[in-house]
Amino acid sequence: MSQSPRLEVRNLSVRYQTRGGEVHAVNQVSFDVFPNEVFGIAGESGCGKSTLIRALMRLLPENGVSDADLIQYEGQSLDRMSEKKFREQVLWSKIALVPQSAMNSLNPVYRVGDQIIEAIRNHTSQEKHEARSRVEELFDVVGLESDLMDSYPHEFSGGMRQRAMI
Repeated sequence: MSQSPRLEVRNLSVRYQTRGGEVHAVNQVSFDVFPNEVFGIAGESGCGKSTLIRALMRLLPENGVSDADLIQYEGQSLDRMSEKKFREQVLWSKIALVPQSAMNSLNPVYRVGDQIIEAIRNHTSQEKHEARSRVEELFDVVGLESDLMDSYPHEFSGGMRQRAMI
């Protein structure tokens, strides 16, 4: 029995309205991502990689418009889901973005662990001690020692910051 894709995208297109006219950034992209599969998007600077991800996450700027025949996650149609439901049930909990420049995503004056605990608490009903335990587990999964939770972003290497953001 073959596995169903976790994420299915069919004919996703994105265009931007600019002063100079309409710019097509992504043109009818289709792909499937299966459970436990590593999936990468590669291309030259400006080819639409970030736009594609932002369209899937509904994070396009106001002048961006996307349309697709199908965007489905675990059998659930994301393109037909209300904005409220998408933000509550999918965004950052099921589909998230780890920026290449993770240093810019972490507040330099707060400890890394505290920032991640806060993010977990903002998206779940976990108490602080539960969220802290979860961060310890997650640090272990990505190969970071749990005592690093008390460090500041500048004390992490670039790779460590990216793993913390995962």
